[in-house]
Amino acid sequence: MSQPAALIERRHGASPHSAQRPRVVAHSADPANQPTAPNHASFVPPAPFFERVQKATTQMPPTLALLLIDIDGFHDVNEIYGYAAGDRLLEALGQRLALQLRVEDLVTRIGGDEFAVYACDVADPGNAAVIARRLLAGLRRPFMLGGRPCALTARAGIALAPEHGRDPRALMRAARSAARHAKHADLDVAMVPSRAHAIAEEHDAQVGRELRAGMLRGEFKVHYQPILNFASGRVDTVEALVRWRHPTRGLLAPDEFLPIAERCGMARAIGARVLDYACANLRGWRAAGHTELRVAVNLSARDFRQPDFVDTVAATLARHALPASALELELTEHELLDGATAIEQAAELARRGVQLSIDDFGTKYSSLGYLHRLPVRAIKVDRSFVRDVGQSPASDSIVSAVIGIAGKMGLRLIAEGVEEVRQLHELRRRGCHIMQGFLFSPPLPGTAVDGYLAKAARTS
Repeated sequence: MSQPAALIERRHGASPHSAQRPRVVAHSADPANQPTAPNHASFVPPAPFFERVQKATTQMPPTLALLLIDIDGFHDVNEIYGYAAGDRLLEALGQRLALQLRVEDLVTRIGGDEFAVYACDVADPGNAAVIARRLLAGLRRPFMLGGRPCALTARAGIALAPEHGRDPRALMRAARSAARHAKHADLDVAMVPSRAHAIAEEHDAQVGRELRAGMLRGEFKVHYQPILNFASGRVDTVEALVRWRHPTRGLLAPDEFLPIAERCGMARAIGARVLDYACANLRGWRAAGHTELRVAVNLSARDFRQPDFVDTVAATLARHALPASALELELTEHELLDGATAIEQAAELARRGVQLSIDDFGTKYSSLGYLHRLPVRAIKVDRSFVRDVGQSPASDSIVSAVIGIAGKMGLRLIAEGVEEVRQLHELRRRGCHIMQGFLFSPPLPGTAVDGYLAKAARTS
């Protein structure tokens, strides 16, 4: 089936004046233009939603569209208006989507800021795109929160049965892939072309099989990059960085396999393995005399949303006889926590003594609010600002501002990506004394860390 040009819509402004109510064409045989009578019953929990999709895919031939609607920047709404208001807004979003559907269609909320829409008897890509554009236009009309208008934008990924899958799981993968494409290409609506989607799916499936085999064969290794504290003259932390020693492709960095691990459900197992390895190595280094050394481990926001995450961390620390204060958990800024469960688990870990830090700080404007919402103990200045410090007025201003914030709030400040002596001097001149980067050491295999720590201790 060909993909008409109408499937790809260039994104436009979110002005409320340009987002009118969807036009209704009564008595049309075109499912994209069916009347949109009030239909709150169409907003259902995920279980009955996917049961309906499963039933529809068994028809011969199955003709349905599955849309994944991703709300842009919703965690910023939580930051500005509060989580209670955010929850009310999510409910209102679902109801507004339901109001624009035919009575036989369904919508459900499947994630923090994602909705899935089932539209039956839709076999034409053009009709699916019309439905998606109509739903997005409805969401652009401002909502009222706390007496103030709140304007949102969203994007949609489309999957059709049977072209992109014959079961709910395959259709969701296709719709999510299309939504990611829409985000990366700055589009309103997108559908992954069938051939490209099939190739991407097969690649993910193959890498997923290799990831599982790699876990069994012990191919995942942890390297450590030292973090130097020039105020104390010692290495006070090492950051754990996973590597995959692939049997044919060699040593792979995280960005070459972790995104696929997330998509195929392997990321959590890899993260648990890294945490265990890191704690085991740290116990050995502490036993060798580096009694104040900490290890920093990168985790995703998804880990914090797991109900047993606190227990998993606590059990790992206990297994290796480490105090909670020996562990630092890093969240990258684009994955900052959203949702009550994640926030509560972060707070519980902090109460137990685990350190929390924000990586890539300064790359997203909403992060300042997390400094008082999350029990953060450290922030890491993003390498993009460190690279130009002393040479770019903008970078100088941002670095100085972050240093000032950290000082006022009593946070540890770490500059990452330090590669030149010039950067070292500029950072120290501005009051930043904790750094990591290739100027001091690349990430090292665990067996090489002992020697580095001993050498650093001798020269401090």
